[in-house]
Amino acid sequence: MTNLEDRLAAIGTTAASAFRAADYRSVRAEDIAAQVQVSEDSADKPRRTGRSAVWLYNTVKSRRVLVALAAYSAWCGVHHFEGEAAGEATRALWTLGQAREAVTRILTEIVVFQQRERHLMTQVGSGLGDIATSEKRQRGGSGKGSDEGDASETAPTWPDGPWGRVAAQAWQGSLGVFADALTPVLSAATGAVTEPREPTVTAGARVLSDLAFRGFLTAPDSAPERVARGLTAFWFEHELVATAGEWVRELDSAEQALAATTKRGTDPRAEAAGRAVLIRVLLEAGTLHRRGVTEGRRLLATLDELVTENPAPGVESPWDRRRVDQEARGDAAGRLGLSLLRWGDLRAAEEAYLTSRAVAERDLDGSPSRLARADTNLCDVWAQTGETAKARTGIERAVEMRRDLLANATDPEAAWRRLSLTEAARVRVAIHSGQPTTAVDLAERLLADRRSRIAAEGGPNMAEARLLLAEALLTAGQPAAARFQVEQAERMAGGPDAPAGYRAQSTVVLRARIAMAAGEHTTALDLLEHSSVTSDWFAEQVSFRLGFTARRLRGGCLVELGEAATAHDRFEADIAHLRQGHGLADTDPLLLAYLHDTATALLATASPERARQAAGAAWSAAADREDPWRAATLVVAARCADALGERADALEMLHSAHGVTEFGVAAFHPVLLEARYHEARLCEDRARVAALLAPLLDRKPLAHGYPALGEGHRLLRDAQVLADERGLSRRADDDVAWQDL
Repeated sequence: MTNLEDRLAAIGTTAASAFRAADYRSVRAEDIAAQVQVSEDSADKPRRTGRSAVWLYNTVKSRRVLVALAAYSAWCGVHHFEGEAAGEATRALWTLGQAREAVTRILTEIVVFQQRERHLMTQVGSGLGDIATSEKRQRGGSGKGSDEGDASETAPTWPDGPWGRVAAQAWQGSLGVFADALTPVLSAATGAVTEPREPTVTAGARVLSDLAFRGFLTAPDSAPERVARGLTAFWFEHELVATAGEWVRELDSAEQALAATTKRGTDPRAEAAGRAVLIRVLLEAGTLHRRGVTEGRRLLATLDELVTENPAPGVESPWDRRRVDQEARGDAAGRLGLSLLRWGDLRAAEEAYLTSRAVAERDLDGSPSRLARADTNLCDVWAQTGETAKARTGIERAVEMRRDLLANATDPEAAWRRLSLTEAARVRVAIHSGQPTTAVDLAERLLADRRSRIAAEGGPNMAEARLLLAEALLTAGQPAAARFQVEQAERMAGGPDAPAGYRAQSTVVLRARIAMAAGEHTTALDLLEHSSVTSDWFAEQVSFRLGFTARRLRGGCLVELGEAATAHDRFEADIAHLRQGHGLADTDPLLLAYLHDTATALLATASPERARQAAGAAWSAAADREDPWRAATLVVAARCADALGERADALEMLHSAHGVTEFGVAAFHPVLLEARYHEARLCEDRARVAALLAPLLDRKPLAHGYPALGEGHRLLRDAQVLADERGLSRRADDDVAWQDL
């Protein structure tokens, strides 16, 4: 502790004894000063004599601070927040109910302490509002009136330690004695539903500390737990809802309903229904997908038992009950698959979707709507795992099924919504397949269709359509157009999304990718560094896949900004975590991307041999894929070969990269355009260089209405620089201003 911190602690200890023994007005400052034991600057021996009231006031500045220090000394004597007690109070909390109970426990302890120290805390109440005559005179002389005096001009500087923080808050007339004890508990409780940000949690702890004290002064004899629960309710509404979003109220209601049915334990179907509501709340809010996976597996296990039990005789038809249970089982498997997909476990998501499909096909008479839903979900997974041919075939079949269902629907609105979701999956499949023209065309048609059907231009579904169009445009090499769509989507977004949830943070990642495509790596890095998506909480509770994708992009920005060594070290740590903590194989698209970027980082650190090893691992992982990643690994391997002086091998690899077109990848996909750029960079023949760069430089629109690379794309700028270096014209013969004709 600092010297001032030591003195504040010593004064607090002495003041606590004084205010316990007498009333506030009868405690004299000189008596407290005379009893203070504090070490000198140059020695460890305590000095007992010679302290005066002037010394005391020069240290604490006001009696408000004096009584607060006394209260803090008493609190420290009974509350020891360390060791096992600290670990128990701040352990990771899984449910909102656990979070509430943790906050209630610490608040109950605070209320009990105040009731036991009734006399002392009453004196604190008298002193906390005491403003010295000198302070009143100073405020009155500020020229602003007593109500408008500038506190910042007279506020003392306090040390940034526990005693200093208590003093600083007391100077402002607030009691922060319990804030340090509340902070770690509130942080853990907040972490049950959203990312705990230190400034927000600390500010909330200070407010709650003072409120707990004011509550004691108002009702000193109330039952401690009742008061604590009231204070917890205030924290829930004033702090948690404001931080996490309105959706936590729905989660609270769902948890309480599930807890009530589980406690009775007499109706497994009611329990299953309650858990299904809880899972739906999490999915609609777009957050806590790790918990959604756990709850989804519990629900599916319960429903598996229900469909296999012997139905009891009764009025209800056993066959009808089994069908209802099977429908619930199919829904549960589908939602479990969605939770797993968002969390990042692709193979487990595929298994859940296959279960949902099997239930529809075998147990629900081949329900076309349920089969179409399962196929749509499966195609989403296959597109990400590189099985793009299977994904394209499956999604076309699902679209046709949805169109047939819409044509014969008794509820056209519901049938159209389901078709629209399948059409959205069709766009994602085209994106992953490396077909930018198709993706942009489908995304624009989806947006137009929703605009014609949805009454309001805004809302989450229109926002989703625009974000999907932005993703397609980015794949098509159009960062400026993609950014416009994201901005439009952010203006119209609504619904119960959690600010730190999957959908909100996936938009942050998309904005960062757009900035990187435009060469704005500082902007992208700033976006990622200041968002929840790169936090440990997000990777542990919402989506490890999206969280580590964001970290990988952050590393890519560092490479471009000259910090390749730092990026490489982070890549290595992340790869180890993904392999050991999540069991990912190198063929997983996330780990494959990490290996690719590791090779890029090593190239930037002038370690081409090590870079080639990483690139080789990436190529081996991508060898069976049917998407642009197969070409991307060849491009980085070619760059490694060139760095090692093996130009012929590099050219061969770059030429081989175009082989992915046989899987349906467009020849003007940005990855293949990058291969052309690197081949042009290695080529000596001027005519050949011109031919290689022509598709990159061409400003004529393709079938989707945009050139192969939009203005502002970093690859376009690189190609233009290379063309200038080689003395090539960047303008087509007919690209002349009209006023010159």
